[in-house]
Order: sequence, then structure tokens, then C-alpha cells
Amino acid sequence: MAMLNTAQVFIGWFLAVFLYRFIQQKLERASPSEKAMVFNEILSAAYSLMTDVFGNYVIQKFFEFGTSEQKQMLAQRIRGHVMPLSLQMYGCRIVQKALESIPSEMQVLLSRWFLS
Repeated sequence: MAMLNTAQVFIGWFLAVFLYRFIQQKLERASPSEKAMVFNEILSAAYSLMTDVFGNYVIQKFFEFGTSEQKQMLAQRIRGHVMPLSLQMYGCRIVQKALESIPSEMQVLLSRWFLS
């Protein structure tokens, strides 16, 4: 029974890794409607994806290839969490990518959220 549970956990982990990588690759070439569909699915879990070993890459791809509105919505999800994200192994990559990808006025806001 333990071997079966181990196999199930491994298969679940493997599928998650595959799915995250698949999404990352597709976001670079996705149409606006395809990006919107994926974005709408991940938005409610954005903060947990930001701190996830694989999920953070999906959020980073949206900061790179998402629309201005999507980037702004993700930046809003960071609000109130800049310091904890900055100190977290994967979250710090999100803060860095956000600062690289958002307009200067949003960068100023993000910096203020860091200090508050």
C-alpha cells in the first residue's frame, strides 16, 4: 500500500511539473484570448503560485508576456506581501520580475508597499 501511495505522489508531482512547464512555454506564443483564459484560472491562486517552486515561473511569464492589465492585477496581488515575498526563496523572483516588467508608476507603488 505504501508503494502505491508513493507512486501516486510521484505521478501527481510529475504531472504538476509537466503542466507548469507546458503553460510557461505556451504563454510566450499564446493569443490574447488564450492568455486571458489561463490568467482567469490562476488569478485566485496567484499568491500561492508566487511562492511555489514551479508556480512562480508561471507568474513570472505573465509579468513578461501578459497584458498591462494582467501585470497590474498581479502587482495588486503582491500588495501587502512585498516583504514576505522578498524574503521567500521563490517569491523574491516574483518581486524582481514585477519590478522589471511593470511601468514606473507601478514600480513606485510597489516600492511604497515594501516600506509599509
